[in-house]
Amino acid sequence: EGYHDIYIHIDRADKITEDNENNNKFYNTVAVSSAPDAINDLAGSATSAMEIDLNWHATGDDGYTGDLNNSTFTIQYTSVTAWAQSEINWSTDTTGVPSYVYTVDIATTGVAAQSQRFYRQENLLANTTYYFRIWTHDDFISYSALSNGATVSTLAEPVISTQVYNVFYTSVTLNWAALPLSPPSSTCEGYKIQASTAPDFTGIFYSSSTLDVKLSTLTIRGLTVSTTYYFRVGSLNWTEEPNYILSGSTCTMSPVPDTPPIEPYVSNVHKSNITVDWTANNPDNGYILQASTASDFTGTVSSSQTADGTATSLTVSEPALHTNTIYYLRAGAIWGSTTWYAQTLSSSTLAESVASVQFEEVFITSISVSWPVLPQTPSSSTCEGYRLDASTSSDFYGTIFSSSTPSVNVATLTVTGLSPNTTYYFRIGTLNWNSVANYLLAGSTSTLANLPGQESPWLISNSSCSITAQWTAGDPENPGGTNYILEASSTNFSGGTILSSATFNLQAEVLGLMSNTTYYLRTIAVNWQDIKTYGQVMGSTSTLTKLVEDAQFYRVNITSVTVNWKEFLTSPSSSTCSGYIVQASTASDFSGEIFSSSTLNGVTPSTLTVKNLYSETTYYFRVGAYNWNFVPNYFAMGSTKTKVAVPPPDLSINNWDITFNPTEADFGWNVDISADVRNLSNDFMEELTEKQETGATGFLIQSNQYLAQGFVVSEDLSILSVEMWCYDYGSTGDMTTITITTGTTDIPSTGAEIIASTKNTVSTEYEWVKFKFNGPVRLPVLPAGDAYWIIAKNSESPSNGWVWKAQENTNPYTPASSAFNDGEGTSWNNGGNDDQMFRVYQSSNIVVSFYDGDPDDGGTLIGVSTIAALNTNQTETAVLSWTATSPEANRDIYAYIDRANDIGESDETNNKAYNTIAISSAPDTVSDFFASTNSTTDIDLEWTVTGDDGYTGDLNNAEFIIQYTSSLPWAEGNSWDPESKNESYVYRVSITTTGVTAQSQRFYTQTGLGINTTYYFRMWIKDDFGRYSGLSNGATVCTLAAIPQSPAEPFDGVYFSSVAVSWLANGNPSYTEYQLQASTASDFTGTLYGPYAGPDGWFTGVSTDAISLLGCTTFYFQVQARNEGGIETGFQSLGSTKTLVYFDCGLRVYDGTQIVNIACQPTYCTGDSISPLRMHKDGENLAIGLVDVADPKASKIRIQTPAGIKSCRQQ
Repeated sequence: EGYHDIYIHIDRADKITEDNENNNKFYNTVAVSSAPDAINDLAGSATSAMEIDLNWHATGDDGYTGDLNNSTFTIQYTSVTAWAQSEINWSTDTTGVPSYVYTVDIATTGVAAQSQRFYRQENLLANTTYYFRIWTHDDFISYSALSNGATVSTLAEPVISTQVYNVFYTSVTLNWAALPLSPPSSTCEGYKIQASTAPDFTGIFYSSSTLDVKLSTLTIRGLTVSTTYYFRVGSLNWTEEPNYILSGSTCTMSPVPDTPPIEPYVSNVHKSNITVDWTANNPDNGYILQASTASDFTGTVSSSQTADGTATSLTVSEPALHTNTIYYLRAGAIWGSTTWYAQTLSSSTLAESVASVQFEEVFITSISVSWPVLPQTPSSSTCEGYRLDASTSSDFYGTIFSSSTPSVNVATLTVTGLSPNTTYYFRIGTLNWNSVANYLLAGSTSTLANLPGQESPWLISNSSCSITAQWTAGDPENPGGTNYILEASSTNFSGGTILSSATFNLQAEVLGLMSNTTYYLRTIAVNWQDIKTYGQVMGSTSTLTKLVEDAQFYRVNITSVTVNWKEFLTSPSSSTCSGYIVQASTASDFSGEIFSSSTLNGVTPSTLTVKNLYSETTYYFRVGAYNWNFVPNYFAMGSTKTKVAVPPPDLSINNWDITFNPTEADFGWNVDISADVRNLSNDFMEELTEKQETGATGFLIQSNQYLAQGFVVSEDLSILSVEMWCYDYGSTGDMTTITITTGTTDIPSTGAEIIASTKNTVSTEYEWVKFKFNGPVRLPVLPAGDAYWIIAKNSESPSNGWVWKAQENTNPYTPASSAFNDGEGTSWNNGGNDDQMFRVYQSSNIVVSFYDGDPDDGGTLIGVSTIAALNTNQTETAVLSWTATSPEANRDIYAYIDRANDIGESDETNNKAYNTIAISSAPDTVSDFFASTNSTTDIDLEWTVTGDDGYTGDLNNAEFIIQYTSSLPWAEGNSWDPESKNESYVYRVSITTTGVTAQSQRFYTQTGLGINTTYYFRMWIKDDFGRYSGLSNGATVCTLAAIPQSPAEPFDGVYFSSVAVSWLANGNPSYTEYQLQASTASDFTGTLYGPYAGPDGWFTGVSTDAISLLGCTTFYFQVQARNEGGIETGFQSLGSTKTLVYFDCGLRVYDGTQIVNIACQPTYCTGDSISPLRMHKDGENLAIGLVDVADPKASKIRIQTPAGIKSCRQQ
């Protein structure tokens, strides 16, 4: 142990010449130590009510070894159970420990490992359970782990005021002052008294106890007469450990003459006899025992007698007692001729036992037993119930499980609480009147084994032909030695073959399974009588596939290796697979970093490439086939070494390299995305992909003779160059042109597109001639039956051109053939089994992935575009057509070069860029905009919300724009606009809103409007993206007219048959129409009167004449208005007035000066003085008006009346 300074020294051997050698050495410090092992035998015991002794074995300074010097034993304890039960609470860091947790540090030194240690903890609370833990801290920095727990209860407080309360022949009673009921540290859990003939309580002692703290008296029985006993009283703590206090001694009573037997009791009961025991008191002539069914011992008395005064027992059996019958018993001591009887006892003889017994039902934790019931009468032939006992011991020693009934008619009882798969012995007892059983042995049987429990995980391992599973012993657990059977079925146990394995353990392996087959597994538990209990199906899993065959290294590159193997069959299941995986590691045991490639597409493809390997490095490979659970079964292939590295390219893209057409879009529009990709440095590395490297015969390439060789690619790659094994046959300097085109696997297609082309010269000796194309060209995988073709032509050369070597008649390259042409490419002939010598060099294409959002932050892939590899300083455009989708947003569209990291680059940080395009969809037009009149100045509007995007999507942070006017010409024009400022009589309302559900109903009340005015409303919805819906339908409505008001004097002129009436407009405009009604009834029942338009007519203006009224009559008047929409207000009462009493009836007189109109009255006037003077006109009698001669209306015409002289009234 110690602090170690670890140094690093560069070029310690000084082999490198440096400008400064002083900075080659540095160090850092690490603490190296081994903590003491955890103490695992901490134990404790209570020594008093306030003290607990602890002991343990020290471990060691380093694990279990080394003496402890300058060390510490840290003890922590508490009496709080909830805190102690959590392991994480215990801590040597006491800063966060509660106040009820105590920590003691015991400093020590020179402590030998494995030595016994002791410590006494004092000042504890009485009758309290404490929980202790301990750590060892060594002389360095290390604590041991937490020890085991030691749980100890202190003793209870001792009792006080003990005394011998009563003394008898064979018993003594003691009492004391009971402890209080609380608190726990002042009380106890019960009491225990002990008696011994030795004052130090050695040898035999007698005891009695109670768990009732309130009880303060106990009696010890079974003592010997005339014997001195010493006593002590103990208070019990939580673990029923006593804290004793001595209580003195006393002597039991001694027998005296002329006394009965001492303390007789029934000691044994049988069907026909009963035994009574007592303590002998040595009478002169012995003892007698009598039994009778009568308490006064009349009738038949059975008895037994002995002359032995020292006898302590008699059995009464003559005459024989009846079964299941209560007998009174008395034991007497015979002194001389007198018998002194003790107190009468009573007991019942045993009942008859049942005749037979059988096991009815057997379960996991219970067993039912049945028997023929006894008769109900007489008492001596029946019983008072039954008791069924079960025990694991044939002599019923130890724990007994029982079930009982008081009914004689019950023929079956069930014993519960038994253990699974355990043999139990049974006995059935008939109960007598004292509930004492007369047993009949019922034999033995075993409970069923419990169904095995589900272990997690249940699967241990599997292979191509076996599965190993595990389970638990169940709950409750089956005992050790239980036999289990693990079964496997490919049909979930619905027919078919079931394979199994038996074991006494809790795991097993089932062999002989089919490969790559899903099996369901279950466990069976078998009890001792070979009865099976079936568990639930644990689950299902698949065996591994068979191993792959013919695996080989197909292509080895700088940072990748391609492996292929024999393809699995598509059926049956045992011969197929769900996919493959290839792994590579620099370690032969595949520890450390593992590189892999996999496919889950079934049995094809059977080729995979492991990428991102280190160059010039040996890798070990293994290839595995996946089973149905996608677990591989590996085959080790051996190793290979990757090739030498070359400088990698550096692909780059910037934000401005990404463009959109169109530059913004609605949902569902097609957007063409373009991304310019450039290579900043270093060409792509060439990799040999296709080849044919053997040859024997050369074929000419000359002016009119073309040669061609087909090849088939299995991957979408870019071609960089080809090589041909050739020489210049004639004069040097001949130039041969190579083109890449397409055709079938037999011949090139005439007129096919030239994919790539280049030229080169060759020497006069065979060599591999490299034809490097101007730039990489992508060669996608062609449909089956098609091939790419290398076409060589020498049109510029004389007849003795190049010779291209080939392998004749062996067909070494099978995917495609060779071809030749004598007509400068106009027609081609298949080369048969001849194949030209060639090599094709390719590199990876560039895959550009497009994302909606940052792909490194949850962006969604929207498509990929593949372009050819790029040479240094070349640029290529990747294009993708994308359909814009919801929701509305300024969408960041990312282009990510080589997202799968298939291409090694010198800089991977410039492969991702983005540009932003606005994608949005306006809300649909509101088509059910509706307005209704609310009041004279308010109009209610309602509509159904469309949606944030058309008819869908909740509206958040949106606006409802409402525009309205009372100008009909403006409303009928096309000037509605949600944003532009209009004329002063056009109003705009903006209602901001959020959380509005599409298709929900919305309401708005426009206040502050003109009375009885028609308004024209339209609206738009503006979403959170700032887009407006179309203009809604129009909503037209008129505000209500106001109820007219009554002026102070509404009657401008009152006449005999008409009244001039006026009222206040109360804000109504001049074009408002009114209706005036008059009635002789205040509630306007009966005939209604009105102006010239009649009482139901409407007119404009705020005054008119009510006509055709009756004179001398009181009329009530009311007026109402209506708006332009014909909605009427309520009536406004204008009060009442009375038409005039007098009228011009056409009577004329000359008073000497002038002609005077004399007024008349209708004779029906009531409440007025009617003149008695009459005239008759037009068939009607009229009263001629008379007034006092002093009346202003008095004329000069005088009339003598009974009331005196009156004047005719002028009109």
